[in-house]
Amino acid sequence: MKQLLKVSLAFGAALTALSANAQTPAVQINGLGSSALFLETGLAASSTSSGLGGTCVWSSTGSTAGSIAVATDTSTGGSLTDSGQSWVAWTPSSLPASATTCSDANVTSATKVWAYLQTDSVVGDRCLFNANKTTGAQCSIAYPTAGVAPANLILPAGSEFALPPKVATALSNSVVNAAGTDIRPEDAAFAAARSTFPGGCGTAMGTGANAQYLGLGYNNGDNISSFFSTSTFHVVNFTLPSVYSVTPIGATPILVVVNGDSTGFNNPSSPVNNISSDALAKFLDGRNSFTGQALATPVASGAAVTALIREPLSGTYNTMEFNVPNTTVEQTSQDVGLNQPATQRDCNPVGVGLNPMNIMTASGGHRRRAIGTGQELSEVLDTTNNGTNTLGYGFWSVANFKGFTSALAPNAKYLTVDTIDPLLTNSATHTGVIPTTGSADLAHVTLSHVQDGTYPIWSLLRLVTVDTTATANAVALSNAAQAFVSSGTSTSRPDFVTANRLTVVRSHFLPPATGVGEPPLASIANGHVGNITSSNCTAPEAGGDVGGQVFTLAADSTFCSTNGPNGETEHRR
Repeated sequence: MKQLLKVSLAFGAALTALSANAQTPAVQINGLGSSALFLETGLAASSTSSGLGGTCVWSSTGSTAGSIAVATDTSTGGSLTDSGQSWVAWTPSSLPASATTCSDANVTSATKVWAYLQTDSVVGDRCLFNANKTTGAQCSIAYPTAGVAPANLILPAGSEFALPPKVATALSNSVVNAAGTDIRPEDAAFAAARSTFPGGCGTAMGTGANAQYLGLGYNNGDNISSFFSTSTFHVVNFTLPSVYSVTPIGATPILVVVNGDSTGFNNPSSPVNNISSDALAKFLDGRNSFTGQALATPVASGAAVTALIREPLSGTYNTMEFNVPNTTVEQTSQDVGLNQPATQRDCNPVGVGLNPMNIMTASGGHRRRAIGTGQELSEVLDTTNNGTNTLGYGFWSVANFKGFTSALAPNAKYLTVDTIDPLLTNSATHTGVIPTTGSADLAHVTLSHVQDGTYPIWSLLRLVTVDTTATANAVALSNAAQAFVSSGTSTSRPDFVTANRLTVVRSHFLPPATGVGEPPLASIANGHVGNITSSNCTAPEAGGDVGGQVFTLAADSTFCSTNGPNGETEHRR
């Protein structure tokens, strides 16, 4: 009788397990990373026309208790968490999507799921690689399982639905399989290595050409703090795996934005509408701090400027850092640079006002640390804390700059850099007005000077994966996201230049001191993503490219025809 009971119990447990597995949805993408990819990937996953069909959508602001998705990294021995806005898309049991067809009761093994947690590029790469270590996962993402209501960040109110517990549980139990990033994994690894480089703050990371790159003095597991809130950024080193794939989505510029008054950036007799790379580098490293120093003929007069500096492991920070201040010409930095005045170096942990960064400049203004794109851009408009003349930056997208309407930000504008407009084709039409949804200005956004590479501060948006199944899913999501890019109307989404329209490539290089996982120097290759029918540069893309010199695809192909398949590598701005 006891044996029969044991058999019955075992059979019942097996049936229960089979029933549970039969209801477990199929996770396609469980990703995290750059804010620049948040909206477009969410729209792409939720579209029926894309072929993905995740028309059931839930989103979260990441700030309401009980509805927060959390990434947890245990690689330092403790548990370091990152959270932010998130979305989940899943296929309904039948069309159209509704509270019924998207409900937990209708989630089955046929349900497909895509999800994305907005953190940062480096966090995304680090969590992806740590989650897939051969020695065991050291990063995971947990989603709320209480069936919480949506925040309507992707679709309008009434079109999003509560997150089904089965979907949330499936995501929480699945391995992180994608990272959204605006810099290559090699550049992300360099950012982490630079932050924790042995020898202390200001130690050169190499010799020769690499001597200009200085360590920042943090220890693995330290926090970088925001001046404006309790937000922190975890400094966590990581190594690259031997195999990973990078799927391009498109290229987008960083906008330099200012908020000004009539004595400063918006002085009617000498308004600032353009800034040179040299002047911008000096605002970012602390040598410039008066609005007059942004003029074509710089003068140390005008209003005091507060410059807002992102965290040094941010993809946005690194794109700005190595295209403007930390080039081979300027050799300075937003934090610790070779030509930066000692009084402006943010040498952690020595000195008052360094973590969080709050360093006074000659004008009486400051350089202050912001964590995340949202905080950086909102603080540009914060005249109470930062004065009436501020300078900041962020990757362009309609969503990122939605708060810069004429009503909410009447004194804000974006600047051309080296007279090149990041958004418009003809800089003669430049007014500095930041295009927002519903405005006539949005219809004129072409990103043509990103497409041709003449605007200096831009980077490719990418999805990084480590296995063939996830790579195939990332390619499908990338293609769908590119289909959402549009232009020419006041309701367009001209967020980036789709990868197949690019006519240029950045020179790739081997970043210094990044350790395990970096490709050998001989295999560094530019790869050819873009609008070229055929190319002689056939070697697979490898190496960092943030701050690489820009070559046309045609010129690089010509170089490869006589010099081998890798392209013009090892050329930095």
